[in-house]
Amino acid sequence: MGIRIMKWWLVTFVTHNARVSARMAAFHVKAGEPVILGPDDQKLIADIIVEACRKHHIPLLAGNVLPDHVHLVVGASSSKEVAKYIQIIKGYSARTFVQTRDFPAGDHVWAQKFNRRPLPDDTSLAAAIAYVERNHYKHIERWGPEVITTYEEAVRLVFEPYTRKSRREV
Repeated sequence: MGIRIMKWWLVTFVTHNARVSARMAAFHVKAGEPVILGPDDQKLIADIIVEACRKHHIPLLAGNVLPDHVHLVVGASSSKEVAKYIQIIKGYSARTFVQTRDFPAGDHVWAQKFNRRPLPDDTSLAAAIAYVERNHYKHIERWGPEVITTYEEAVRLVFEPYTRKSRREV
C-alpha cells in the first residue's frame, strides 16, 4: 500500500440555473428559474455538507454557502478524487435538502459541473481559505446585507468546528 499524498483544492459549485455557461450559450440552452437559497436554506446546506464530509471522511478546511453558489477548500490526492468527493457532497446535500424542504421531487438543486483549482503551497492555501471565509462580502451588492448576517450568525458557525479540527490535523 503506497503513501497517500493529499493536496488542497479550492472548489466552487453553483445552484441549478444560477449561471449560464459558455457551453449553454453556444448551444442556445434555455435556463429555467434559478435555485436561490434563502438564509435558512444556506444554513441547512452548510449543515448537510459538514455531515457529508464527516460521514465520508472528506477533509474540509473552509466552506461558505451563498444564495447561488458554494465555496469549499477540500483535501484530496488527485483531481479525480476531488471529483468523487464533490459528487458525494452534491448528491448527499441535494437528496437531504429535497427530503427536508418542500422542494419539488425531480427538480435539481445543483448545476451539473463544478470548478476546482489546486492550491500548490501554504500561501495559496491561506489565500483560498480567506477568500472562502470572506466571499459573502464580495456579494453584498447583489444579495444585500442579509448575506453577511447569514454567514456570520449561521453558516460560519456550522463550518467552524469541523474545519478547526481539520486545520489542527494538517
